Amino acid sequence: MNKRLHSLVSLSLVTLPVSLSASCASVENSKTIRAQGSSTVLPIIGELESQYQGRFQYTPTGSGSAFNLINQATNSIDVAFTSSSKIPAQGQWKNPNLRTLTYALDAIVLIVHLPKELKTIKNEPPILNFEYLVDVYLGKNVFWSQLVMNLESTKSLKTVIPFGRIGGKSQSGSAEAFIEKLIEHRKFDNVEDILNHNVLEPQNKTVEPNSIVHKLVNDKEGSISYISLGYALQNMTENVQLASISKGNSIWVPTVENVQNKTYKFVRPLNVIFDVNTQKSVLLVKNLLGNNFQESIRKKGFIPLSEYQKKIQQPLSTADKDFKPSNKEEFKTLNDVVFGLDV
Repeated sequence: MNKRLHSLVSLSLVTLPVSLSASCASVENSKTIRAQGSSTVLPIIGELESQYQGRFQYTPTGSGSAFNLINQATNSIDVAFTSSSKIPAQGQWKNPNLRTLTYALDAIVLIVHLPKELKTIKNEPPILNFEYLVDVYLGKNVFWSQLVMNLESTKSLKTVIPFGRIGGKSQSGSAEAFIEKLIEHRKFDNVEDILNHNVLEPQNKTVEPNSIVHKLVNDKEGSISYISLGYALQNMTENVQLASISKGNSIWVPTVENVQNKTYKFVRPLNVIFDVNTQKSVLLVKNLLGNNFQESIRKKGFIPLSEYQKKIQQPLSTADKDFKPSNKEEFKTLNDVVFGLDV
C-alpha cells in the first residue's frame, strides 16, 4: 500500500512540471492582444475589437498609465495606445525592443458654452484670443468679453469657467497636447504646476473621456474645455460651439483640412508602442497602417496618415533605438533616438 502511494506521488511530481510548461506555452503563444491606453481612441479600438473577434482586449487607462506599464523590462501588456508624444526618460526604454509608431493624427479643439446673454457677430463660431486663453489655464480670472474677440457686445463681466483634466499632462494625453502647445513659447517658474493643472481649482478638473467633458461643458453655462476634434465634430449641440483661435496675425480654424495643411496648431500624434519581436503586435500595427483601416480612421473623425508619413516610418521590425530615418526632422527625438512623428 505504501509502495503504491509512493508511486502515485512520484508520478504526480513528474507530470506536474510538464502540465505547467504546457500552460505557460499556451499563454506565451496566445493570439490575444492585451492593450491599454487613451480613451480618445475608443472609436478606433471599437473597430479593432470588431475585427479581432475577442482576440483584442483593451482597457482605457489613459495614455500615461499605459505608457508606464509598457515601459518595463518585461511587458504585462502587448501594446500601448497613447494620444500624445510621450518619450521615456533619457530616451531609453527599459525594454530595448520597443518601437513607437504614429498611425494617425488628432487635433485638440476648444469647446465653449457662452453665457446666454452673449452672442457672436452674425452667430459665427467664437474666435478666442490666444493670450487670454493662456491666462484662463493659468488659473486667472478672465472675462468672456476679453476671451472672445467677435462678440456683439463686450460689456459682459461674466468670467470664464475652465475645465481641465485631472492630473493634466501627467495623466492625460489630451491635456498634454493642449497645454504644452499653449505655453510652449513662454517661461514660468511653476511650469509643472501649469502642465498638470495644479493651478486650477478642484471643481475645475474633470476625468478624461471626451464624452464626459463634452457633457460637462454642454450643461455648464459659461464654461470652456478641450476635446478631440473628431468627437467635437460628431457631437455638436445647441449649447456647445467649436472655437477658432487668434494668435498674432493668424486664425487657427479647427478642421481636418487645416490639420493636414498644418495651419491648425493644436495637433497631436496617435501613437502605438509595441515590441518588435512580438509578431502579433507587429501584425496589428501593419493593420493600423493599411489603406482600409486608415479610411476607417478618417470616417471616425481622426486624420489618417499620408503615404509619405507611412513610408518614412518603415520598417516596422526596427526598435526605436535602432531606427535611423534619413529625414529625422520629421520625428520626435531625444538623445538621437526617434519616437514617432513630430506633428
